[in-house]
Amino acid sequence: MDNISAFTEKNGVTWAWFTPSFLRTLRPQEVPGLVTIAVGELLIEGSILAQGYLDEPEKTATAFIQSPKWTTRFQSLGHPRTFYRTGDLVQYNAHGTIRYIGRNDSQVKINGRRTELGVVENHSNSISGAFDVIVVAATPKDGQHELVLAAFLAPKEDSGESLSTSETCKTKILPITDDVSTDIQRIKVHLSGTLPSYMVPSIFVPISGIPLTVTGKMDQLFLRKMISNRLRAEPVGATHETVAGDTSLTGPELAIRSLVANAFTFDPATIDMHQNFMQLGGDSLVAIKLISIGRRNELVLTVEQLLTASSLLELAKFLKHDTSIASKSFPFEHFKDTEKPAHVLASAIEQCNVSKDQIEDIYPTTGFQANFMFKNGFHLGMYAGRFVYRLPSNIDPPRFRRARKTTINATPILRSRLVQASQGEVFQVVIDYLPEWTTYPSLDNLPGQELGKDYRFGRPLLYLATAGTSDLNDGVVHFILEIQHALYDGFSFSHVLEQAQAAYEGQDLVESKFSPFVRYLQKQDMATAKRFWDQELLGTKAIPFPTMPSPEHVPVAAIPGSTCP
Repeated sequence: MDNISAFTEKNGVTWAWFTPSFLRTLRPQEVPGLVTIAVGELLIEGSILAQGYLDEPEKTATAFIQSPKWTTRFQSLGHPRTFYRTGDLVQYNAHGTIRYIGRNDSQVKINGRRTELGVVENHSNSISGAFDVIVVAATPKDGQHELVLAAFLAPKEDSGESLSTSETCKTKILPITDDVSTDIQRIKVHLSGTLPSYMVPSIFVPISGIPLTVTGKMDQLFLRKMISNRLRAEPVGATHETVAGDTSLTGPELAIRSLVANAFTFDPATIDMHQNFMQLGGDSLVAIKLISIGRRNELVLTVEQLLTASSLLELAKFLKHDTSIASKSFPFEHFKDTEKPAHVLASAIEQCNVSKDQIEDIYPTTGFQANFMFKNGFHLGMYAGRFVYRLPSNIDPPRFRRARKTTINATPILRSRLVQASQGEVFQVVIDYLPEWTTYPSLDNLPGQELGKDYRFGRPLLYLATAGTSDLNDGVVHFILEIQHALYDGFSFSHVLEQAQAAYEGQDLVESKFSPFVRYLQKQDMATAKRFWDQELLGTKAIPFPTMPSPEHVPVAAIPGSTCP
């Protein structure tokens, strides 16, 4: 039974009768519950079962379950009943046969969505031609990027190229020839038309054969290590000869190669311009990074172009040079058409209670930012997040405080406050200051409400604190960060934490300004954008999530607690 999944995949088996053993299907996460309609885990009972795993009691207890409660619903056999959990996900067909779905240990999360690798493999192999396709999920060796799907293409067994167990170590990544490229394209088109986009592998790698374990099973761990060790270290699978020294590359092509090398931290000499962004191991985070690097160099690309271009050479055709989109920004550039933002500056000085010299910049807010502030006026503190982190015992307090200062100085929005000018407009003001840092004896002494009391116009929107000291509470110290949503969202907050970690490690930080994004928004045709979304969402019936008990119900945010790495 250990090879049931491999056998059914290889031979296209979709149903089977099992005798004489007694089989049931169970919910994967709830063994005691019996399910005969939904997808569940296949259990086997009968004289063919082993007694367990030799000298592995924990593994035995997990795989061999004794007399589940639901067995009382069936005829008693007069003795304790043992079932073996196969790990295979199956489902009853209407006529009583069992359909194999996949493995319960082959489910992974890609971009937060559950993905069944077996489903991707089955669809790929149905169209793969001369290759067997094995799909694995791998994390880049640097550990700083999200999980990616990789599809390995190995010659089918009848071609005589598959490896034996002893030859596993000889498994090699092969060049992507024209024939292989044709197969890859056919698979991608098929998967794109039948599966959600997040289930389409971002990397396709031809290999010399399927590596096997000593027990004759496919060695997925070997494949995961193979791809993880190469992701972001060097491009995976060369299509043609290296073109680093190819003098025939045009200016845009050289620019694309430079952007890719910077975004992936590749040596430009290893980049094959005939590969595309996804084949190189690209994901959404690298795409954002690459586009950001391009904008800093006045080079324009879109995510759609990045993900759909068949090769880097084709991508170069989309590259545009635009001096107006560089991320450079200058203080008060929003007011360049007027001599001085007199009324705005006066409002900022009064509401923030600072001197003119402390004000570094003033520029408009986004609609979301202003909305948070106006709503906060009716529900004080409702739109602030409090994050509590337990600091490691070996942390260096002075170094930690320096990292805080460095991060805040390099991230102007953390030093920003919102003001409402005399004519009603809302602006954000970047101030040269460090947010307050309060010390409490312990977490019990923290105020129940917000550290900032309220987040009104002109008030700080970021507060920092520590609770406990190294001499008290068994040396447990917590760091508390409280921030109003006008300054952050989920994506930017993780970036701030990464910046703080880099600063603590002594790395130089690049200033991350919010003003270029505001400038970008102001250049957009909002009327056209509104018409697009009105048409796109026409007739859509959205269901509020989560559903509130009543229209009057006001949700209360929980206070998250975390541990610093």
